Amino acid sequence: MVLTEEELNKALLDCYGDKALGFDGMTMAFLKSNWNLVKTNVMMMFSEAFSLGKLVSSLNATLLASF
Repeated sequence: MVLTEEELNKALLDCYGDKALGFDGMTMAFLKSNWNLVKTNVMMMFSEAFSLGKLVSSLNATLLASF
């Protein structure tokens, strides 16, 4: 399976902006407003996850549910 940038963009836009992903307080609004800065890293993370069949153990499971 391959995740496209368009699919990830749609998932991000479908999320409410005032919800925080975790205890760090980083909201979806932050990700949306800074998407151009972080999208390359997020795309690489998901590409790696799909190719390896697992996510980095330190990744918060809430992030998965949000995207």
